[in-house]
Amino acid sequence: MDIDIDDYKRINRHTGRIVGFNSDVVLLDDMEVELLQKFADDFTKAKAVLIDWTISSQTNSERGLSIHKTMTKIHDIVDDTTEVIFGSNTDTTLKSSECRYHMILTGIKEQKI
Repeated sequence: MDIDIDDYKRINRHTGRIVGFNSDVVLLDDMEVELLQKFADDFTKAKAVLIDWTISSQTNSERGLSIHKTMTKIHDIVDDTTEVIFGSNTDTTLKSSECRYHMILTGIKEQKI
């Protein structure tokens, strides 16, 4: 499932702070912890989340479940009204245990003190 320019336009219509992140190559087994620990607070405040995954064309379905589990946890963390868009593609230069991701969170509301 490819992400296109219309997906970026959709998430950028939300007002508020924007957080973007391009990962280095990470192990599929480690990316869930990395992603959720770094951005847990932002996920809870975001109005839109876009994540584009890149995995090896050799990744088996068991390892692919790591992405499914991570997306499930993200859905559990975000507000019910948060728009979540994700895509995936393959890269033949990655090992079967590796992935990269590109993420944008938009519409993050800062709490006023």
